[in-house]
Amino acid sequence: MNERFTHRIVSTVFIAILLCSISIGLLAQDNFTIRQFDEGNGLSSNFVEALTQDATGHLVIANKGGVDRFNGKHFTSISKSPNDTVGLGYVTSIYRNDDEVWFGKFDGSIGVINSEVELIETGINGQIKHIYKDNRDGVWAFSRSGMVFWANGADTSRYDMSERDLLINAVIPYKYKEFLIGSNDGLWLIRFETGNDFQVLRQVEGLPETKMTALHYSSNHQHLWVGTEDEGLHVVRGPFTADQEIAEFRL
Repeated sequence: MNERFTHRIVSTVFIAILLCSISIGLLAQDNFTIRQFDEGNGLSSNFVEALTQDATGHLVIANKGGVDRFNGKHFTSISKSPNDTVGLGYVTSIYRNDDEVWFGKFDGSIGVINSEVELIETGINGQIKHIYKDNRDGVWAFSRSGMVFWANGADTSRYDMSERDLLINAVIPYKYKEFLIGSNDGLWLIRFETGNDFQVLRQVEGLPETKMTALHYSSNHQHLWVGTEDEGLHVVRGPFTADQEIAEFRL
């Protein structure tokens, strides 16, 4: 075996080892590090219902034991702090609005976490699955049973959508006092009127008649994303216009 051929073999082996090392390094960078946090780390309950982030950047967790904050190292239970004078209990939904964090409870009440915890009775008998504060300081609470509560200062209204057999699985705001609501049999645009009246403005045509479970609306692109229980994911482009177009994504 001559010296040139031996040098070529050594060079080839070295390059192969180098490429292998780079590939392993790149693969390692793609791996995710997963860490679990539970009651043993200070979480009030392992049954987590909803998540948001407060104005300080801390993670806020709604769970069966109340509400916790996580600063990246430690959990602080708002439910066990001196500021919680009402006893949060089982919290099923959460929503951040500027410096406030609003929450909905399993018993139908809602509240806000600011410098203190304030509780508001809604008159709803059932868990609050969605909560939202509009740009006119109106607070909205939606229960899955179809009951909707609105409050703005001393003014309150309660709407019973179960009269139309509309169960509420997913909610997103559309315009002032108008919401897109995903139910068990489709997607509806609802307007809530003064008093306790509401109008079903229209149904989004072309979607499958199945349970709508998740919604996301991009106002910039006029795209409405719709997740379903058993018919995959759909995107509605230009909803409620003559150019409306629906595309579906399935496995």
